[in-house]
Amino acid sequence: MFKSFMAKIQILFMEECKMVDGYTLLIMNGLATITRVPERHKKDVTYKLAVLGVDGFNNPISDEERQAIMDAHENAA
Repeated sequence: MFKSFMAKIQILFMEECKMVDGYTLLIMNGLATITRVPERHKKDVTYKLAVLGVDGFNNPISDEERQAIMDAHENAA
């Protein structure tokens, strides 16, 4: 029973990762903006975009902005 429960948790985690990656790719390719991302995914998508050096509208961000976003994300976790 425990293995079954853990398998379900792993599947849910993988699905969340896929959604975040999907929204990140859409924004990076100019097909979406952060305004289309559901609220529960915005922090993770913003973090991934910052790692890539852009904001939620695919505009370049400064190194200071990037570091601030990354620090905030790490402190929240």
